[in-house]
Amino acid sequence: MPEPFQRFIAGWELVVAWHREYWPKQTRDAELTAHLVQELPRLGLESNPEWLQRIAALVRWTVEEMSGAQATGRIHTVEGTGDWQGIVDALYTVRCNLLKGGKQPTNHADLALTKTAADVVFVVASKLIYREGAS
Repeated sequence: MPEPFQRFIAGWELVVAWHREYWPKQTRDAELTAHLVQELPRLGLESNPEWLQRIAALVRWTVEEMSGAQATGRIHTVEGTGDWQGIVDALYTVRCNLLKGGKQPTNHADLALTKTAADVVFVVASKLIYREGAS
């Protein structure tokens, strides 16, 4: 598995671990994504230069849901730095596409999008974990 794919999955697993601190027995994806949409605005990311740079890169991408190697027709875009639902939907779609085979290690666009998404998910994970450790 290419490094950007591994890095994204590692970052996503950090976010899942943060979520499990709140709901240890509930790991359904809908609860996790709703929790993220609720928490992201509280992290002060819109004033973070690293966040702004990462989101500017993600805004350039359109993320299409895949079922195996077949496109489902559902598209996710990120409208800007404060589009919390769009950000979470895009990250979650990249995660699903990686785990269900929609992203190909030989496709340069898939690698570039996954690297961009990994950069974003690591900013999110570090802010969530740092905030929890500081409280």
